[in-house]
Amino acid sequence: MFCQKCGTKNDETAVFCSKCGADLKKEAAASVTQTQSPVTGITKKKSKKIPIILAAVIIVIVAIYMMTNSSGVDYEATVRTFAPLQGVPHTYGNVLSKYIVSPQWSVRREGDTRYVNISGTIKGTNSRMVVTIRAVPDLNDPGMVIITPERVTMDGMLTTSSDQAGEVLMDMFVAYDEGWDDISHFLNP
Repeated sequence: MFCQKCGTKNDETAVFCSKCGADLKKEAAASVTQTQSPVTGITKKKSKKIPIILAAVIIVIVAIYMMTNSSGVDYEATVRTFAPLQGVPHTYGNVLSKYIVSPQWSVRREGDTRYVNISGTIKGTNSRMVVTIRAVPDLNDPGMVIITPERVTMDGMLTTSSDQAGEVLMDMFVAYDEGWDDISHFLNP
């Protein structure tokens, strides 16, 4: 056993250092954060800075990734839970899930804009519907998203404007509000 004070090699059963008289058991207990080279007998304190520096580097990397690759917004969930009609609690998720059989939700990114696509078969028909909703981060509030209907496609026939897409979706919301089971008779896909 090496003395923590002077570095002298002592017998493993020794209680005190044979050179300086230091209490070897007390020094050994206090040296939990120190290491000693058995060759040179020089005592070195272990650095506590390395774990702190490593943690700081990881935090910086995660922060940079989040700032450059994501705004922290779950666009699918945001669109799914969005109620576009003021004073009406119905959401895109409620309405589209009622009138599209097993709707498939996906998100496509183009720059800062996300396009949330909801696709499936229209209930009561064999016709396929794809609803595309545009979601753009609000420049005034990064945690908020501006959501607007982009287009609705039924059996490959595309609505020509976001206004027409909005009208189709509005009809779906009205049908939902009035309790209709399906919308096949007024969509005429």
